[in-house]
Amino acid sequence: TYPVIAMDQPTTTGASSSSSGARAALGFVQARAFYGPRAGYVFKLGDEGLGYYLEDARRAKLRQLDGEEGPHIPTAAPPAELVGETPALTPADLAPAPKPATSDWDPYADLPAPKEKKPRLAAAPAPAAVEKPAVRVFTPGLFELTQVRCLHIVRKHAQSRNPTSWRAPSVKITRTAADAQAQVADLRRRLLSAVDKRAMFEQLARQHSDCSSAKRGGDLGVFKRGKMAAPFELAAFNLEIGELSKLVTTSSGIHLILRIA
Repeated sequence: TYPVIAMDQPTTTGASSSSSGARAALGFVQARAFYGPRAGYVFKLGDEGLGYYLEDARRAKLRQLDGEEGPHIPTAAPPAELVGETPALTPADLAPAPKPATSDWDPYADLPAPKEKKPRLAAAPAPAAVEKPAVRVFTPGLFELTQVRCLHIVRKHAQSRNPTSWRAPSVKITRTAADAQAQVADLRRRLLSAVDKRAMFEQLARQHSDCSSAKRGGDLGVFKRGKMAAPFELAAFNLEIGELSKLVTTSSGIHLILRIA
């Protein structure tokens, strides 16, 4: 059971009815102000007395049937004057309770002051693009050349297009490409240390070259573009006069080239 507050019930007779009803209404207002609001409930005089009832009537009925809900009245009873002869209320009595004064306590008072953020510096402008000089891949004036004159030494091998030497036309060459490359590399080292490259080149061509030009010291004479194999032409036209090439590989064999004009 829940505690209820005894209140004068209004009657239906004349002046006494008016006076009694006024006291009941006044007592109800003061009781509601005394107990205060509760979220989701309404303070009223219901079937079980004065108390808090769920605002949702259907939900309240279901909870009452399950024995879980009823008017909830605080255990502390209101002052006696609220249920008996009640003095006239003043506007101050009905005014809402004043809000508690705000505290001066600062929970962040002991913390260090936040650091001031430094303004971001404007990004430095990107440096102007500097046009780099073109990379020199070929000798200057390379494509202005229409003809050159070169000496050459070639060592053929078993995989050459025509694996025979002018020295023994009927005998097929059996040396490997690696052996031919090693032999030409050795000749190039000797030429790089020579004082007179052309004289040394002509001598080595007569001794080691498998091309019939060896009879002339490896001299191919003057030739124009499109007359030689592409790797040979590219190397020959990219040489300075008096410059010795690196090893050049064509279908004929492994070459060394010396440009003389």
